[in-house]
Amino acid sequence: MELRHLRYFEAVAEELHFGRAAQRLHISQPPLSAQIKDLEHALGVELFVRTHHKVELTDAGRLLLVRARDVLRRAGALASEAASVARGASGLVSVGYTTTAAYQFLPRWLEVVKKSLPDVAIRLEELASPAQPMALNEQRIDIGLACLPVPTHGTVARPLVEERMMLAIPARHPLAKRRALRLVNLREVTQVVLRDSPEQGWAQACAAELTRAKVVAPVAAEADTKLALLGLVAAQLGVAVVSSSLATLGRPGVVFRAITDAKSPLVFGALHRAKPSALVSRLLELAAL
Repeated sequence: MELRHLRYFEAVAEELHFGRAAQRLHISQPPLSAQIKDLEHALGVELFVRTHHKVELTDAGRLLLVRARDVLRRAGALASEAASVARGASGLVSVGYTTTAAYQFLPRWLEVVKKSLPDVAIRLEELASPAQPMALNEQRIDIGLACLPVPTHGTVARPLVEERMMLAIPARHPLAKRRALRLVNLREVTQVVLRDSPEQGWAQACAAELTRAKVVAPVAAEADTKLALLGLVAAQLGVAVVSSSLATLGRPGVVFRAITDAKSPLVFGALHRAKPSALVSRLLELAAL
């Protein structure tokens, strides 16, 4: 039994006339009659009582009509859903995101997606930037939101946002009185840093800027997370070079100042497989807005 058998049966059951049903289906009557006989044979029951004057449904036919309409409705919905996914209007997408994405980018992007593609579901998984290419290759995620650069391992990196380097300073520190700072102002100023930074690309960019300015400074403490890093700054253990998105979080006891002569931008971007689906491509377009 195939869907066409059910469509043919529905037309005859509603018209109760093989000739009119054939016209409705745009086929001739003999093939229609043959298809109905095939359906009756497959089910092992008679669906119609046929006389010279009229066609009537049997009890089995009336039951099948209810079931057939439901099956055809579901099949139509499935076809519509498949077409929607194919054109990138609906579906489920898994997104891996580094913690930095959650500060500014992720909330804004998800709001845009919700408004533009209400039938798209996003599954989120927090992943450090270097882990995202492998997750893409293993098809655990469809999009990565990462601090660039990272080794891509065959995936594609798409820059989205450039952030500025800033300095997180204890509120009572002498440098907090300045509106903006230059790298040279950090010489011999005690710092706190991240231990084994999960964002190596950004950590290396910050280190390169300090080296370029010949900044040598003692390190008072190390933190495992960026939030803990701000806690160390608030505890007046030292200053910390951070990104502008981290500065948006705010922290009592901490002030943030721009580093005006830092030349290396901190690039945040998206990772994806070489041939993204229509839906992934649409989401990447929204990410670039």
